[in-house]
Amino acid sequence: MENKKESKLSYKDLKIGALWEKKSKNGNTYYSGNIMINGQEHYINIMKNKYYQENTKRPIYDILLSILNIKK
Repeated sequence: MENKKESKLSYKDLKIGALWEKKSKNGNTYYSGNIMINGQEHYINIMKNKYYQENTKRPIYDILLSILNIKK
């Protein structure tokens, strides 16, 4: 049976952050943005894993804390 409270959650209730597509100086695509964890905003960067290989368990992307977190 579906939980009635879950069915009333809106997109705004479920959203924890946002990402923007960017280009590095080398022309590589990456994503930069922020997420909320326990009411605290964290800036992140998502980059293609340079060690990724098909048919392995290595992740395609790595999630890194942004330098903006360290400057706080």
